[in-house]
Amino acid sequence: MFELDIPHSIATRIGYDATTLANFKVYVKSDFRTASQTIPDAEQAFYHATRLSAHKADDYHALGLRYLAYMQYEQRKYVPAYENIHKALRVTPNDHDTLYDTARYAAKTGRDAEAIQLLEKCIELRASTIVVMFSDEDFVR
Repeated sequence: MFELDIPHSIATRIGYDATTLANFKVYVKSDFRTASQTIPDAEQAFYHATRLSAHKADDYHALGLRYLAYMQYEQRKYVPAYENIHKALRVTPNDHDTLYDTARYAAKTGRDAEAIQLLEKCIELRASTIVVMFSDEDFVR
């Protein structure tokens, strides 16, 4: 089980209504069997939220794109995840977590040189990244 908590203020700013937010909270608190059935629903919710917030192109929009990419990654849709995380990176180019996720999806799509470059930027921003990346199965082959 994993938990992903989105504060209500952020969720509403990226286009969620109360029902969608409640449904998403059910998703993130569920076990893997249930999550595997609702991940596509969460992907669709984030897709719609990012469409609605695209005109703002702010940090909340970038966060929605990161979550959308993560839902795609969870379904092994690595190319769409890579494409969406790059949209988030254009909005928040110096955000460590966005850079790290971009490196992850670059590695998953065979873009090793790009992944290494992005990880180097992550290490510059946060030195502890070097420890994390060596324990991350997406970077260890």
